[in-house]
Amino acid sequence: MNKEHEMVQEIYAISNLINKGEYQKAIDSLLNLETKNPENRTINFNKVGLLIDIGCGLKDFDIVKKGVVAGEKLLKDSSYEDYKVTLYYNIANGYMSLYQLEYDKERDVERIVDNENLQNAKRKFREALKEVNHFDSEFRSQLWTNYGNCLDSLGRGVEALYAYDEALKIDSNFPIALGNKAMAMRFFADISGEYREAMHIKSSQMLKSASENKDLVKFGGIAAKKGFENEIQQIEKLFEDKRVLSKNLKHPKYDLSYMTKFEKFYIEFCSKHKLFLNFHIHEDKCEASIVDPIFISMVTPIGDSETYNNIAKYINQIKEDYAIARLLLAQSQFKREDLDNISKRTTFVNTLDYSMFNIYVGLLKSAFKETYNILDKISRFIKEYYK
Repeated sequence: MNKEHEMVQEIYAISNLINKGEYQKAIDSLLNLETKNPENRTINFNKVGLLIDIGCGLKDFDIVKKGVVAGEKLLKDSSYEDYKVTLYYNIANGYMSLYQLEYDKERDVERIVDNENLQNAKRKFREALKEVNHFDSEFRSQLWTNYGNCLDSLGRGVEALYAYDEALKIDSNFPIALGNKAMAMRFFADISGEYREAMHIKSSQMLKSASENKDLVKFGGIAAKKGFENEIQQIEKLFEDKRVLSKNLKHPKYDLSYMTKFEKFYIEFCSKHKLFLNFHIHEDKCEASIVDPIFISMVTPIGDSETYNNIAKYINQIKEDYAIARLLLAQSQFKREDLDNISKRTTFVNTLDYSMFNIYVGLLKSAFKETYNILDKISRFIKEYYK
């Protein structure tokens, strides 16, 4: 057995110690291996992920940071070019761990969105995703899942759902993606209108499937299994009749046969680009996916008949403006003979700067203007809501 092969075996042994939760033994073994083999490329590459995993297990910020710094250094070394996807992935996980260790100490919710470690993790995950297609399915599923976790931590739950879906496209039974998607869906259940119950039921079924998956502990550890089981229990508390959680959910397909040509285009265009305000966006072509039921729920003092209605007015206006912007966008993409003829009646000067002016471009510009105007209403809503 040559020396390089022996080192690989020792690295595997360290990984096994980590999987067993024997983190102190793992760090001691890694330091000993480094001491015996200074500046070895195999060790330098593998220690990035090992340090991050060990530091995370020990909840040691400095060890995780050491792994991240080592990884960032290797990214600048052209001789590690062929390993950069794995490096990006490990470094991203490191930044996520640094964020989690910080958050566990401070619990400062207001600083989450601008958290430097979370933002760095997001960027590294995105770099890894650019060139991940030639990797095996297990790695790709894990990468998309961890990216989803990062987005979820940033408060970008809908985008997290899309990331989990990408992982599940690769492996429909990938347990961490399945369970984390279920928890993200559950978060949105209370603003899903008449589909609230269906969201909880679907989340429960997905969590159960994930928790029973034999590979769950392999990918997420025993903590993931306990976490999913706890979520199932929380959902069960919402239902008097627990049998409801086992029922087969059916989502009727929408019927295009009675619609006009433009309405068909509008429905399919908005569905394709996920422009409807609902959380059935992951069910293909069902009736529930082409409506806008999202609304807030809130508890007000007994006798307070004004607060909710005042808040609801803001939401109504925001949704109305959004619906108009969405309609204008769809109209800008739908060629019609009458609009073509109307557009031809207006003469525009060729300004020689590649600018475009016509009815369709005008509709598109109006859609964007209407969308940007919504931001002002959202800020006013937030101010009113948090009075």
